[in-house]
Amino acid sequence: MARHFLTAILGILFVWHTWAAESAPVASPYVVIAHLNVSPEWITRKKLRAAFSMRLHRWPDGTPVKVVTFGGQTALLDGFSLHCLGIPGRILERIWTRNIYAGIGSVPTIVSKPEKMVEEVAIQPGAVGFLAKEDWERLRQRQPFSAIRVFSGVCK
Repeated sequence: MARHFLTAILGILFVWHTWAAESAPVASPYVVIAHLNVSPEWITRKKLRAAFSMRLHRWPDGTPVKVVTFGGQTALLDGFSLHCLGIPGRILERIWTRNIYAGIGSVPTIVSKPEKMVEEVAIQPGAVGFLAKEDWERLRQRQPFSAIRVFSGVCK
């Protein structure tokens, strides 16, 4: 009887440990950045998904949404889009291409470097983009940015 009790306790501890490890919050490797005029209440996963898939055209205050993304860095786009938006990067690229050829909507601003991402987001009201967290940490140490907001809790 004591043996069964000990086995049951060990089983419960194992299940609890496994559950706790799976449900522990994992820090996102990405940060979302937006122009200073973009309100924190507007940056949700649902609104980001709509913005990056070009279905959200204006923020609630009427400012046009301007998406800024990386060109030629598909691993970064794929990681961000899967992790933060729940959409494969190739699907986003297809949406953007369709919009270009159909002339039915805006297309994102394409940048090549993290420094350019921050610069574009800072100068375009309504702009939203993303960075790898390590790139943001590196840039932030070099100079403070007063024209952008950083959202690290959006991607889960």
